[in-house]
Amino acid sequence: MNASATSISEQAAGVGSAWWQWLVRPDPFADAWECAYENYAIFIVLFTAAHLMLYVEPHRSFFTPFKFNKNYPESNLIVKEIGRSLRGVAICTAYDAVVNAR
Repeated sequence: MNASATSISEQAAGVGSAWWQWLVRPDPFADAWECAYENYAIFIVLFTAAHLMLYVEPHRSFFTPFKFNKNYPESNLIVKEIGRSLRGVAICTAYDAVVNAR
């Protein structure tokens, strides 16, 4: 372990250390399921927050002036995009599992 990694881990010893260890993982995942669990947890939280802010009232009306296309997509297109995003997370998780295989 180099000196800079030690100083970063020492800085993480303060408040929020558990969050720091979860976000900045020094070691690869133990198995692919752990990686998938974390990747999908992050995806669900971020995608849900973005969807609620951009497509659900009352937040929707706040962001409408900033849109180039004032029309909102149909629900079947949103479902298709969710499927594409989930597939992308699966591909990246599989790639991570292959790269970090022990």
